[in-house]
Parts: sequence; C-alpha cells; structure tokens
Amino acid sequence: MTILHTQVDRFDQMLAELIELSRIDANTAQLQAKPTDIVALVRQVIEDQATLAEKLGVEVVFEPVEVEPGSVVASVDPLRISRIVQNLLVNALEYAEGKPVQVIVAGSEGCVGVQVRDWGTGMDDATAERVFDRFYRADPARKRTTGGTGLGLAISAEDTALHGGLLSVVSCPGVGSAFRLLLPLVPGEEMFGLPTVFETPDLDEAREAYLVEQKEAAQKAEEDEYALMERLSAENALAAQEQLAADEQLAHAPHPQQASTTDETPAADPAAPTTPRPDESEDR
Repeated sequence: MTILHTQVDRFDQMLAELIELSRIDANTAQLQAKPTDIVALVRQVIEDQATLAEKLGVEVVFEPVEVEPGSVVASVDPLRISRIVQNLLVNALEYAEGKPVQVIVAGSEGCVGVQVRDWGTGMDDATAERVFDRFYRADPARKRTTGGTGLGLAISAEDTALHGGLLSVVSCPGVGSAFRLLLPLVPGEEMFGLPTVFETPDLDEAREAYLVEQKEAAQKAEEDEYALMERLSAENALAAQEQLAADEQLAHAPHPQQASTTDETPAADPAAPTTPRPDESEDR
C-alpha cells in the first residue's frame, strides 16, 4: 500500500510540474511578486526538509549573511523561490553521500542570492551542461529517496528566468557541486555586485586540476591510438612484403610435371626378354 501511495504522489507531482511547464511555455505563468525576506524563506525550506536530511544522515549548515535581521529582502514570488530552494536542497541532500550541505544566503546592492553547496559525488562538465534540461537525470541508475521526476531543476531554471535571475552550477567529480541562485532586487531589473561569500576556491581549484588531468588523459589516449595505428600499419606492410616474396618464389619454381623435350623415345629395359630374329633359327 505504501508503494502505491508513493507512486500516486510521484504521478501527482509530475502532473503538476508538467502543467506548470505548459503555462511557462505558453507565456501564461504569472509572478506574484512581493517584498520577501529571503533568509526567512530559506530557513523555512530547510526546516521543511529536516526529516529527509535526518533520514539521509546529512547535516544542513545554514549560513545567512545579514548586515542586520531582515536586510536580505527582494521583491519575488515566494512560492516560486521556495520551490527553487527546495529543489536545490533536496538535490544536494540526495547526492551529498552523507557529507554536510551548506546553504548560504546573502545580498548586495544589486542582487540577492542563495548558494547550496555539497561535498558529494559531483558532476563532469557534460552532465553539468544538461542538469537543467527537462527529464534529464544525472545518474538514472541511482536510487533516489524522493523519487525525482527529472523536472525539478528544469522548473527551477524557468522560475529563475521569470524573475530575470540566474541559476548556475559549478561542479567537479568526487568533490561536489555548488548551485547558485541570483535574483534582482526587483523582477526584471539589472543585477550587479555578486556577494563574495559565494566564492568556492576549493571547488574551483579542484576543477582546474580535474580539467588538466582530463586533458592529459585525452592526449595520452590520442598518442596511444596513433602508436597502435603505426604498429598495425608496419605489421601490415611487413605481411604484404612477405606475401610478395612468397609469390615471386612460387612463380620462379620449376613445374613438377615439366618433361624433357630432347628425347621422346623411352629407354630400353635391359631386364626385359628379347625376341629372336627370324634368321637366327636353330635349323640352318
């Protein structure tokens, strides 16, 4: 019965997400923007996911950066921003591999932002480029606790775009990922002044080393392939020369059935009996 309820809930979630995407595609999605305390909003999302975090054994470290309480405020649609933060947090919890998840909220003169950082499995660049695509799953074989539909991050990107914001990810295999949400203070206004607390020097350094390693591995694979082709070419050339030499040797060899044309009369057999001539009769 529990499995049935889980599948029904997952179907309902997918249906709701598809309806929302159809509204976005039809340009009928509406923002219900109002001044919102982003720190309080994110804190509530974290509290709502406390059970999942505990189940997965992941500690969520919340680090709001406020000049004073209530200073990180922007005009946003709170339901859509809550949905974005929830998708980012759940995704991080699922891939954290039991390691902590850090959530930072900060603001500047020209934007507000939320960064969700994990130290889990991470992604290569090919996966990171597609992680916001619809129905894309970074690891389809991976067992998910929440039964994702592959639409959460895609809808998050669309919700961000409706605000005129930016949703991005920096990731490295084996090191983790940092998802960063940046929003203008008012929907559609220009953003500026990225909060410095969103910098991830450890992740950037790991990515640089990983990219160098990948480049060297690709270069070595190319060199190995070239060496293999050279060896096969040399072996083929040697085999061709040996075959040519064998053909020439066969062409110049005497034919086994060749006979002499100088004397076509067969030699007499000395052991054969002789027939007496008529004039050699015993009666003379």
